[in-house]
Amino acid sequence: MSKGMIDNKQRGLVGDVLKKHMQKGSKLSVAAAHFTLYAFVELKKELSQIEEFRFIFTEPAFVRGDHLANEKIAKNETLLYGVEEEQTYKAELNQAYIAKEFAKWLKQKAKIKSVTTRKIEGGLYHVQNKDGTQIGLVGGAPFSSPGLGYSNSSNMYINTITDDEKEKNKMFIVYKC
Repeated sequence: MSKGMIDNKQRGLVGDVLKKHMQKGSKLSVAAAHFTLYAFVELKKELSQIEEFRFIFTEPAFVRGDHLANEKIAKNETLLYGVEEEQTYKAELNQAYIAKEFAKWLKQKAKIKSVTTRKIEGGLYHVQNKDGTQIGLVGGAPFSSPGLGYSNSSNMYINTITDDEKEKNKMFIVYKC
C-alpha cells in the first residue's frame, strides 16, 4: 500500500499521478465541484485510451427548479470553458477545435452524474486498471488544469494518494450517490 500527500506544488501534481497510473482500458472516476475542457487537454493522450470516465458533480450543479439552481447551472456551464487560472488557454485560437474533440470524447467515454440534494465537500479521483491495479486521490482538486497542477493557482489542493483496497470501496460508494 502506498500513501502520500500531493499538493500541486512541492509534493507532486495530481495530473502527473493520473498520467502515471492510467493505462489502455482504465476506468477513471472523478468526484469534484466542476471540470473544464482544459483538464481534458492536459490529459488528452491518457483519456483517449481509457475505457470509461465517470464524473459526479459534488454539488447540485445541474438540477433544474428554483432560481438559485438555474444560476448554478449557468455558472457550471460557463466553467466548462475554463476557470480564471486557465486564461492562457482561452487566448489560444484552437478553443473551438478542442471543444469539439472534448464533446466527442464525452459522448464516447463519459457517464456524468450530479448530487441532487446536498453538496459533498472535497472530491476524489480513482483509476482502476484491467490488471487490478488501482490508485485513488482523496482531497479537493477540481477536474481543471489548476486542480491537476498544470496552471498556476493561488489555491493549494491537498490530496492523499492511496491504493488501499478499503479506500477503493469507499470511493465507489461516493460515486453511486
